[in-house]
Parts: sequence; structure tokens; C-alpha cells
Amino acid sequence: MHQRGHRLSLVWRKGVAEETCPTGGLTATHARSKVVGSRRTGSSSSSSRSLAVDVSANTRHLKAALQRGCVDSIRALVFHGCHCDALRPQVWRTLLGTQEEQHEHAVQAARQAYCSVRAAVLEAASAARSGTISSGAEVFVEAEAAAEAACRGNALLGRPRVAEALLALTLVAASRNGGHRIGVCEMAALLLHVHMQGSAATSEHEEQQMVHVEADAFWCLHRLLELLDDRMNGDNALEEHTRLLLQAYDPALAKLLVEQHLEGIVAARFGIALGTCAGFGVTGCLRLWDALLADPLGFGLLRVLPAALLLLSRSELLALREAGSCVLQEALLACPGRMAMSTLIRFAQGLCVFERHCGRGSAVPYPPFRPPAAVDGGQLSRP
Repeated sequence: MHQRGHRLSLVWRKGVAEETCPTGGLTATHARSKVVGSRRTGSSSSSSRSLAVDVSANTRHLKAALQRGCVDSIRALVFHGCHCDALRPQVWRTLLGTQEEQHEHAVQAARQAYCSVRAAVLEAASAARSGTISSGAEVFVEAEAAAEAACRGNALLGRPRVAEALLALTLVAASRNGGHRIGVCEMAALLLHVHMQGSAATSEHEEQQMVHVEADAFWCLHRLLELLDDRMNGDNALEEHTRLLLQAYDPALAKLLVEQHLEGIVAARFGIALGTCAGFGVTGCLRLWDALLADPLGFGLLRVLPAALLLLSRSELLALREAGSCVLQEALLACPGRMAMSTLIRFAQGLCVFERHCGRGSAVPYPPFRPPAAVDGGQLSRP
């Protein structure tokens, strides 16, 4: 790998997860684990108990932080994952900045406002479906098609009331945003899943609780779209940032993807729906969103995730340099399914740290920028 990649591996071992040397040998950490491995067999039950105690303590501290409304503490506690499904809806709403949940009357007002808009939008969609109106009908057609595709083959989304909620969320979002956006349906589906996990309604109150779940999921979706529009600088920004990172860390891999015209495929799948269309399972997406929403840099982690996935998969991808574009594209699409989410997030976090210390905006960038005379137009750029 490029020299900068080697430097990153050094920082990574020291700062985050001390695992393997560049030569593939065992570090002192692994050597010690080999020596004491046999002793750990008898203590596995105590380790399990210790882990349970840690999770219990984390949940207790998280509840206290939510009660105080301390966002910094909540970020710190869930950055490596929220261990309590029941608390995740409140955690995500707090991190997204929907502070209305602290006041019951504001919560009810927001839910009623959504229900009013929902009724109007569904009426307009019904009129468009019957041909009563023609102006703007294509917006509803696209949104309905996306919702139907998301529900197909999904046990949870296939339930009639859940499918109805997803369709309503997609239609209302399309109406408020002036058109259907690719990936909004998938984000809405994940938010519905999370809020349903946090719901504890009995059967006689299930319908009322589902109304609340749908409304709360919508305001999270609405706020999330606002943040993405504000902080991600357009649809092509993530692809461009991924390209620059690959050129700096792994020129060989960057060249291969450019030659095969596949340099933007992974970044596009991450950027479309905040990773929900990238090929991860539900559990992986939940873990990913915990980290993304808790990121104090405002989706700074998202900006390096596509590059991190490609760098972690470089051996498999470079081995296919002679296989052709179609085979390489299939391998790129399969990368998320082969990658442990915890590994991807830790590597991406290490990449973020290295970029802050040695990236383009630092006082000591590595690798060094080329002198202006060597670049067309006198603009500084990475080699």
C-alpha cells in the first residue's frame, strides 16, 4: 500500500486497535493473548458477566444523560453503539435535534401537524391515482413505486399497517421536498423499524401507538434530510472526497477504479440513503446510524466510509484487475456484505483521526502537496 496507508496503519495500531504489524506478524498484544489463551477458557463465564455489567452500566448512564438532555454525554455513550433498542428512538431524536420531545404538549402538536399534512397528501395522491389531477402526479407515482419495492419480500414492511405507514411517510416527504428523492423510502423504513422497536403498546392501543410511531419517524426523517442537505454539499461531494482519499492512500486502487469507470459506485450507494442502500443488513445499518448520528463532526465519518470500505477490500479488488469491469462491479457491490460493521467503523474512525492530523487542511500534510509550478493552473493538489 502507499506510504500514507502505512503511516495510517501505525497510527491505527497505537490509537485504536493494536492488531497486526505491516509484515503480518503478531504484536505484543496478540502474543500475550496466545500465552494466556488457555487460562481464559475457564474464565469465559466471568467475561460474559463482566460484559453484561458493562452493557447494564452503559444503559443506566444513557438513561441519566437522556433525562438531563446532555447531548455530549449521549454522543459519547452511543458512538460505539446503542445497546438498548428501547432507548434508541429517543437517542436518535435527541441527536437529530428534535428537542420537542422534552415537552409533551409540543410532541402532541407535532404529531397532530403530521396527521393533518398526511391526510391532505394521501387525498392528493388518491386524486392523482384516479386521474382527477394531472399536475404533480408523477411525484406520487415515483414515491408509491419506491414504497412498494421496499416492502416486497420484507416480513416487517410487508405487514399491512407498516406498509401503509411507509407509503404515507414516502408520499409526505416527496410532497414537502418538491419531488421523490432516491433513498428516502429506505431511510423512512429504518426509522419506522427503530421506533417500532421502542414501542411497548398493548394490542388494544396498537393503532394509536402506530400513529405516534409514524409521526415521530417522519419528523426524524425531515430533520435528517435537512442536515444532509446542509452538511454534505450536494450529491457529488461524497464521490469527489472518496476519489481524493483513494488517490492519497492507495493510488493503485484509485487507478484501477478509474480505468474501469467504477470510481463512484461505492460512494453513491453510501450517499443515496445514508448507508441503507449500501448492502448492509438491518443490524449493520442500526450500528452505522448510531455512529453517524453521534458523530460530533456532523457526518464527518460518512465522508470517509466509502474510502474505508474500499481500502479494507483492496486485496480482493486488485486481484480482479484482469477480470473485467462487470466482475469488478459485482465485487464492489458485494463488499459491504463481507465486511463486519465494527471493523469498518473503527477503520473509518482511524481514517478520520489521521485526516485531521495529516490531511489536506493540516499544517503538516502527508503526503506533501506538489509545488504550484508542477500543477496545471498553479493549483495545489495531492499527488
